[in-house]
Amino acid sequence: MSKRILVSSAGWHAALCCVESLSRNGWTVDILTTSRWMPAALSRRTTNAILTPAETDAASYMQKLEETLSAATYDLFIPISDLVVEHASQPSQMIRSYTRMVLPERSSITAADDKGLTMELAAKLGIPCPETLLPSSIAEVDASVEKLGMPCVVKLRRGSGSAGVLIAHTAAEVAEFVEARQDKSDWLILQAYRPGALVGVAAVCQQGRLIASQSFRAEDRHLIGGSVPYVTSADAPKISERIAAIVEALHWEGPLDFDFLEAEGGELLLIELNPRFSGTTTLPYRIGLDMPRMLVDCAFGRTANPKTANVSAGQRFRTGLEYELIWWGRDPIRRTFELVAN
Repeated sequence: MSKRILVSSAGWHAALCCVESLSRNGWTVDILTTSRWMPAALSRRTTNAILTPAETDAASYMQKLEETLSAATYDLFIPISDLVVEHASQPSQMIRSYTRMVLPERSSITAADDKGLTMELAAKLGIPCPETLLPSSIAEVDASVEKLGMPCVVKLRRGSGSAGVLIAHTAAEVAEFVEARQDKSDWLILQAYRPGALVGVAAVCQQGRLIASQSFRAEDRHLIGGSVPYVTSADAPKISERIAAIVEALHWEGPLDFDFLEAEGGELLLIELNPRFSGTTTLPYRIGLDMPRMLVDCAFGRTANPKTANVSAGQRFRTGLEYELIWWGRDPIRRTFELVAN
């Protein structure tokens, strides 16, 4: 009998990748979606699209999730978005009373989701990162800005993608950012600004061991916040050592997404973690690194051997037309030729 799997967040590319991978492996895949028009909900490989409240409404969303899990027998639940991982990690005993779920301890998720804690962990492990200050008051924010100079980067500790991130060029911009966000449960961090390319790593882990990863490089000119339109495969041995150290320290289980900055001179600096599948999970899948299937192996206790995709560095990928159009729309006069060429 084929396994039945429930996946969240139908609007995310990683959810669509899970649907495609797992259905091709012979499993039945249902999807949780806030709209019938989300990509994974529209996929012909999705068996059943189940409408949910908005993911931002934690109580209503989790109530619907429990109703869904209790109404059918699922062998595995895969949370995809940051919000659903956050929701699922708190009442995980409810979810695990109905089905399997691959997530680490709540403390590990907090360390990965909180950029301040991530930077503290990096410092403890000797992993380079941009100079980071963690102010706890308005007065300390002012002192931090003066110490770092301009421009500097201001981030919410638990922002996702480009949300809650500002490259500030004046102290007034920092002050405006702070005034608009007074929630002390999601206070900010400040970092020295370092221009450079983004190097992302999609990974799957099992009991604190890195079992699969693939690195991708995005040029600075292509960054739009969140997923970028074009990336190239990267080969960075130093990154592999660093992410393995973080995975071991957090005793991580399941998918994990890393963002590094490749600064001038090739220096690699860790800038954040995301406790979920990477937005580029589809790309390693296309070249033979099936991370959703590896996650299922982890869920059912099968020990996986470390794997890498057989792809040379510098191979270019398009992540999706929608991201290309967003990127093009921000400067159509200069970018039309590259859009058409690609």
